[in-house]
Amino acid sequence: MKWLSIIKNLFRVLFSASFCLAAAAGAVTPVTNSHTLSDPQEITAFPSGYDIASIKFTLHDSETLQIDVLPYGIPGDADGDGNPDASSTPAIIDSPGVSGNEVIFMGMVCNYIAGAPCEPNLNLTYADNVLSATTVSGVDVTAYITFQLLDAIPDPLNALDTYRLTINNLSAVKTAVLGSAAASTVSFGAFSFSAHFDDAQPDDIAPDANPSTGELNCEPVELVPPTTTAPGTGTIGYWKNHPSEWPVGCNVTLPGSENDPNVFAMNVLGAPVKGDKTVSLAKQLVAAKLNICAGNDGSCVVQTITDATAWLNTYGPVFAQQKNWNGGDVYHEILDDYNNGKLCAPHR
Repeated sequence: MKWLSIIKNLFRVLFSASFCLAAAAGAVTPVTNSHTLSDPQEITAFPSGYDIASIKFTLHDSETLQIDVLPYGIPGDADGDGNPDASSTPAIIDSPGVSGNEVIFMGMVCNYIAGAPCEPNLNLTYADNVLSATTVSGVDVTAYITFQLLDAIPDPLNALDTYRLTINNLSAVKTAVLGSAAASTVSFGAFSFSAHFDDAQPDDIAPDANPSTGELNCEPVELVPPTTTAPGTGTIGYWKNHPSEWPVGCNVTLPGSENDPNVFAMNVLGAPVKGDKTVSLAKQLVAAKLNICAGNDGSCVVQTITDATAWLNTYGPVFAQQKNWNGGDVYHEILDDYNNGKLCAPHR
């Protein structure tokens, strides 16, 4: 269940967020990996860094939850002068970033039950521009969570525009808070954001509080990881002719690589074999690595890739003019079958 509240006064900022990290009974049917809550501008005297325009929740995959809080002003800018690091009026103290008398508190509620009080079981503090996160049982989970003030939306001024909270290891956080990480669905319940100013500015509550009681309203949201479809495997010829589709960050290092492994791998794919078994095997090895990095199942060739690399280290390196297979033909055949879609991943 998720509720966000920020209280800002002359001396401090209070930001509290609560959300559920596991599916809860009675939750809405999951339909997407993201949800956005929009809120109208309540503070019109100046663009406040604590007057929230929108809150977007994105479950990038089963382990990565991102929450972007976008204010109408600059994040960390208490007085609305466009500078989050200093104050231009004595009425409002504005320290660098979130520091000094500015402190952000976040309280998260996991396994929230509809109608129950929003009682955090994961507490986070952002003070002096440093995050700490601890469960109510005392387990430190700071290593799995980040909090940033960043420029996430392109603009000519490259100005800060977003508070971003990211849980990078949901399983670890779920286990620390709940003792279990079985559910991959992420459920949110109530979430709201409020800002209170002692300088006569109006409060900001999103979604709007109950007009009669002033209590925060709940907006249930349930997220599921996005569905990904494996593209299918490509042959050595495919990857040689489509260098722009090589997955970014894919490790295609080969025995014999010198400066740039990617350039070396491309040279290998384009080189004539001329009876050199190291070149023949390296071509299939590069293609197999690229196919796995592209998102295809590679479980059936993980060991073969290790063995083929060891063979190249023994009888290579690549371009060693090795004329004998010395058992390496077994690895060549398996990788060739994999790259042609005959094993655990279909051909593209």
